[in-house]
Amino acid sequence: MNSTATTDGTARGRFRGADWEAQQRRVTVTVLILPVILMTVLFLVPLGYLVWLSFGGPNGPNINSYKQLTAPVYLNLAYFTLQLAFFVT
Repeated sequence: MNSTATTDGTARGRFRGADWEAQQRRVTVTVLILPVILMTVLFLVPLGYLVWLSFGGPNGPNINSYKQLTAPVYLNLAYFTLQLAFFVT
């Protein structure tokens, strides 16, 4: 960074005030673009696909996959899990 001396003896840099903040914003955005794209592609897209498949997928929307959750064995497991969570906390 180049500095120039002023008449009052202080040094003034090339980036000042709003210029420096704008430069910082550009650097921050540039650094964050790749991680955001990777997170979207590697995490959010598969998660969205999983949610789409769970509600029927290519066969159309339905909730037949969720009917098994009302079976007594799954309801008992959910009840036990909630009890355990309540007593532990």
